[in-house]
Amino acid sequence: MPAPTQKTTHQKNLIMEANEIIGDVIECSREDAIRKSKDAELYKALDRLNDLYESLFCGR
Repeated sequence: MPAPTQKTTHQKNLIMEANEIIGDVIECSREDAIRKSKDAELYKALDRLNDLYESLFCGR
């Protein structure tokens, strides 16, 4: 079993990555309002965000 500090560091890294993806989603959402061609990138970013949250909160 990993030490608590390792898990905390891992969780912090996941949270930082999730925040980056949220920024990507916001950017894609703005661009999507202008151009519908961003749909694929938006859904890809949302899938990544979902996977990260599952890893963080569901222990995947």
